[in-house]
Amino acid sequence: MTRTATVVALVVLVVASLAAGPAVAATAQPDSASFGDNYVVVTRGDTTEITVSHSGPANLTIGSQETGFEVRVPLGGSGTDTIEFDTYETTAPNPSGFLSTNGELLTRPLDESIEAGQYDLRVTMDGDTQAVGNLEVEPREDTTSRPGVAPDELDFEESNPSNLAASVTERGEVARGDYAAFVVNESGLEWALDGSSTDATMDSALTTEVTELDPEPNTVPDTFEVDYVVSQVEERDRFVLFWDTSDVAVHGESNNTYELRVTMTEQSELVSEDQTLVEERVRVVEPVVALTAQPSFTLAPWDDGEMRVRGETNLAPSSSLDVRALQQSPSALLWRHVVDVSADGTFSASFDFTEASEPNDFPLWVLDYRDESEQTVELTVADGGLSFADQQVEEGSVEVTNVSLSHGGFVRLSANDTTLGVSPSLSAGDHGTVSVPLVTALNETRTLNATAYADANRNGRLDDADVPYNVSGSVIRDSAAIAPAPNESVGNETTTNRTTTPNETTRTPTGTTLQVDEAAPLTRAPEQSGGGSSGGAVPLSPLAVLVALAAGASLAWRR
Repeated sequence: MTRTATVVALVVLVVASLAAGPAVAATAQPDSASFGDNYVVVTRGDTTEITVSHSGPANLTIGSQETGFEVRVPLGGSGTDTIEFDTYETTAPNPSGFLSTNGELLTRPLDESIEAGQYDLRVTMDGDTQAVGNLEVEPREDTTSRPGVAPDELDFEESNPSNLAASVTERGEVARGDYAAFVVNESGLEWALDGSSTDATMDSALTTEVTELDPEPNTVPDTFEVDYVVSQVEERDRFVLFWDTSDVAVHGESNNTYELRVTMTEQSELVSEDQTLVEERVRVVEPVVALTAQPSFTLAPWDDGEMRVRGETNLAPSSSLDVRALQQSPSALLWRHVVDVSADGTFSASFDFTEASEPNDFPLWVLDYRDESEQTVELTVADGGLSFADQQVEEGSVEVTNVSLSHGGFVRLSANDTTLGVSPSLSAGDHGTVSVPLVTALNETRTLNATAYADANRNGRLDDADVPYNVSGSVIRDSAAIAPAPNESVGNETTTNRTTTPNETTRTPTGTTLQVDEAAPLTRAPEQSGGGSSGGAVPLSPLAVLVALAAGASLAWRR
């Protein structure tokens, strides 16, 4: 009984063991591999990445015997590997020269960098291919460029590549002292620059030179080196070359044109002979800084000491300029504004000269450009005078004498603050006698004020913005009694001119006496009623003459 039970137990164990065996074999995973990107594209001369995931030890093969380039890269264990592949350095005899890991070159070393074309990617495990992909090496595109300018105060140590590139304004003319900038859109030139930098070092196989194209007669062309190379701007295939033009001599017998040449020499792995990549020209000119002022560089008392200075320049946009004015006597005063040049080459600054002494004059200029920009600020005081004598309106106007206006302007006639007449716009200086037309006829003798007004807003007409002349606290004004023009009756009645006694006089602006002669009244023709001349004979018809003669004869006979 016991032996039977033991045998049964052994049989059960054997059966269980056999059942467990096949179950363990079913959990084993097959070899596998994949690419992060089955189609990898890179420009000839640049570097790319190839990412491979694999379940165990594997080999990555790039290229084939048929393409003349084949390299095998061992991938240990399981996991994901990223291999950097530098197409420019593929002439290296050891794969570690163009791969980020070790490898085995299965073809002879290349004489030049790997050619543009399609190359196989394969991952094998235990001799079996587990993944395939493609590597496309594209040909280099043409290198393009554009010229520009940048301010001379750029800080290459403290700034970054993006900000330095943003400071460049596209333009072919450079003011001496600014940077000439050349923005280069490169293709396949990653190898030539040492990463992102504001002062990059360029590979010796890539050379730069700036050469004078039109030297003066019997002289050797000047040549210059590029001062700064700013690379990998904004992570794009672009770099910027900066050339400081401070040492350039601007010649009168030359158009001062300079050419930048970027050359890839035969020392590079991409070409068998020197190849010019960039030819870009700029013209160097003398800096120009010109100033104007609003209302002008001469301020009148009614300008309240305020002046807005506007400038135009050919200096690079974003250049900082120090605009200043200096009064040296009776006490020293300095005004200054630091402003930036806008994209259109203009700049502006507002000055308040209320603390300056008046009258006075002093210089205003842009620092470092004084010879080109200096102007003279004149702070003036008002001066002038006029005389207004009692008089009679003549031909709708009255006369104001001894008119003198230091800043020009107008003579205003008024009564009870109502404008009754305004002179034409008068220039600065002495005007003697000025005839002022009335805008409203006078019905009776009135006292009028003649006041000198300044054209404060300089628009050539009297308006609310204009102010009276004030000299030493007093307004330039005079008053006079103004009589209307002689009245004339209108209608069929006779019109009698105003007569005066021999002793009656009318004052004129010159102070002379005007004698008014008595005249016999004239009969106005009916059709002239309300207008026409105030004196002279009225013509009669022939019939009227005969009637008058007959009446006269009859009257004489009766007597």
